[in-house]
Amino acid sequence: MQADPVSWAGLSDAVCDRHLDALKEALATRLTAPDLAAALAPILGRGAELSVALESGAPEATDLATGRLAGLGVGSTPAGDDYLIGVFYALRASGQSETARRLAAIAAERTTTRSGGWLLAAADGAASPAWSRLLEVLSGSDDARLSEATVAVLDCGFSSGTASLCGLVDGFNALRGRGAASAVRA
Repeated sequence: MQADPVSWAGLSDAVCDRHLDALKEALATRLTAPDLAAALAPILGRGAELSVALESGAPEATDLATGRLAGLGVGSTPAGDDYLIGVFYALRASGQSETARRLAAIAAERTTTRSGGWLLAAADGAASPAWSRLLEVLSGSDDARLSEATVAVLDCGFSSGTASLCGLVDGFNALRGRGAASAVRA
């Protein structure tokens, strides 16, 4: 993962419901593709478990749910790991960097070496250029740039961008007390 600088300070406060609604709408559109929806169904099911655990604030449940997502799926970065990267970004943006690091350490032990490295880097705040742009735009109010940045993330790989964006939206919802309100289920 190429690391671009990201300003995490105040990002969670800047991400408003309007942003989350726009991201959710883009995800719903992307998940109309039957192959992609089928590939991500197990990830989103386990992601719902993680959302509930994050919302409850129970570290043991969060650790267990993270471990169940790590390494799940196919590809050089399994879709479960991609989902976790989005969750880690939501945690970092919400001031919970230590939780992101703890969960990344758990996940890194249960996946490929390459993907484990990316999980640890994401938990430390590293982001690809596409993700850096999206996170920057999320801290503002430019809807046109939000759409462009969202598409750039969604276009990463067959399922990587979609899975990671689902993780971000679900992570923000869980941390705001709406854990059951998944990126695509509500």
